[in-house]
Amino acid sequence: MKNNIKFVASDIEGTLVDGKGNLRENADKLIKTINDNNIEFALQSGMSLFEIENTLSKIKEQTNKDIKADVVAFAGAYIKSSDGTVLKDEPLTMEELTKVREIIKDCANGTVIVYRGKDENYREKTLEVESVSGKVKYSGLVVLVSLLEALKKVNLPNVKISQKMLQAKMANNEIYSLEIINTGSKLQKINAEIQKAFGSSVNVNAGRSVQIGHGTKLDGMKELQKYKKGKDDLSGVCAIGDGVNDIVALENAEYAIVTNTKYESVYNVAKNSINNGSNKKFAVGEFDDETINFLTNQNFSSEKMLGTSKTVGATKIKHKEEKTLE
Repeated sequence: MKNNIKFVASDIEGTLVDGKGNLRENADKLIKTINDNNIEFALQSGMSLFEIENTLSKIKEQTNKDIKADVVAFAGAYIKSSDGTVLKDEPLTMEELTKVREIIKDCANGTVIVYRGKDENYREKTLEVESVSGKVKYSGLVVLVSLLEALKKVNLPNVKISQKMLQAKMANNEIYSLEIINTGSKLQKINAEIQKAFGSSVNVNAGRSVQIGHGTKLDGMKELQKYKKGKDDLSGVCAIGDGVNDIVALENAEYAIVTNTKYESVYNVAKNSINNGSNKKFAVGEFDDETINFLTNQNFSSEKMLGTSKTVGATKIKHKEEKTLE
């Protein structure tokens, strides 16, 4: 069996790279094969532009090839074609940023906000509390920490910045997305208040953290298709992802590969497709030869892919994040 995939849009963190920022096994082979077969390729992530470009540099170094890739940064707030054309450039406004900060200060002490800019990330801790657990991201690395202990003992760049500097970045429209980090119960309250305040004027992804910006990964795929093909039709498009914020892309693309996921709702994109008799969406644990063949329009066995999906579902799904926003 062969597919007719013309465009592959892949998430980065947890999908192409591991928690230490290293390319997963065979990810370099996959990307090189995609390029060698003249299939359009996009890197899309909630990460900032400079983080994605750093990842692209690693891919080029590992594949020893000048990889062509579109970029969807800040989960869709910034979109750039591989030819250098910027299709979308929509930072958060000063008013939106100020409102979010007000909501967080009213909702929860000890919250950490990651402000993502084009060239740098910034972090601000709101108020002191005795103990808060969460995660801090920097340049594609994810470190699980007790936040207050980390602020004292771990030397991470830009963990805190001066209010004067932050205000200048906000006023100059240099902030494209926010990631709000706190415990699950407080995230639920923050998420509810932000949805209430903004409605559909900003996009909110709620998973292990709450991410806010002017875009989704689905927007990224559609804008790139519209630019390249003249319409935002997603036939021939394959999305790859592992996280809750990938679901909208995985569900709407004609093809999908769910990889390395721990989340039932993400796995269910593949499961529901399989239950409907489709051979276009599967779950895998790694980029083996069968998966690479699937993604690059070479002969693949739907029976083997189905078996892999069932194995992933039986052994890898650990979280039901809809209940806790973990």
